[in-house]
Order: sequence, then structure tokens, then C-alpha cells
Amino acid sequence: MLRLALELKKPGSPPVEVLVSQLARSMGLNEASFRRFLAQQGELFTALATDRG
Repeated sequence: MLRLALELKKPGSPPVEVLVSQLARSMGLNEASFRRFLAQQGELFTALATDRG
């Protein structure tokens, strides 16, 4: 989650969906499982994705 949040804060960062795929791949995680984990985090993930200002 922290790495995703840091990437989202960078100017010109790719869309959230692309970042999730890239992070899962680079960290050696199963993407479907990573997405399920993020979905379980609900509000926190939504806040990270929408607070990109």
C-alpha cells in the first residue's frame, strides 16, 4: 500500500490500474490477489486513488 501511495503522488504517474499491474509484477505478487487485497482495504484505496492532487 505504501509503495502504491508513493507512486500515486508522483507528478505524471500512470493511472491507478496501470500502477497496480506494474507494482504486482515488480514485487512478484499475484495480480488478482493483490487487487483483492486492495479491494478489501476499500476506503483507504479509494482515498489514495482520488487524492492525487
